[in-house]
Amino acid sequence: MYALFNENKQFVGYSPDIPPSSTLLKKEIPKDQTDFSIWSWVGDYDNGRMVSIAENGYPQEEIDLEQQLFEEIYLKYPLGMQLIHIIKQLEKTTPIEKMDKDFALMAQTIQLAVDKYQQKLKYLKATNSLLNKHESVKKFREVFG
Repeated sequence: MYALFNENKQFVGYSPDIPPSSTLLKKEIPKDQTDFSIWSWVGDYDNGRMVSIAENGYPQEEIDLEQQLFEEIYLKYPLGMQLIHIIKQLEKTTPIEKMDKDFALMAQTIQLAVDKYQQKLKYLKATNSLLNKHESVKKFREVFG
């Protein structure tokens, strides 16, 4: 991982690498300092270094915290699952005839797709021809570590 700098030697960001033709300057970051939730670059190209956020009280950026929040949510509830749950809840609290016409059509389309998915899952489970998510992850880890 590298810290990147513009032609004026001002810090601009991080990257695993840059093309040789780039005008950006780069400095390699030690592997043990590449967790950007606890390490941050302070200074410019000539006088900068990675600084521990926790040890030096360096402020965390709100945008980084927000990104961590969304990553945590997404891991448990990918966007499609969020949409399905929101629509299910709205259908319980708002009669379809009171919904916006476009929203109601979207909700019905999504619910039909979910119903088909659940029917397919039920059939595949009954015929023992379904490799569930946990088994897929296990096989992937066995192959790729």
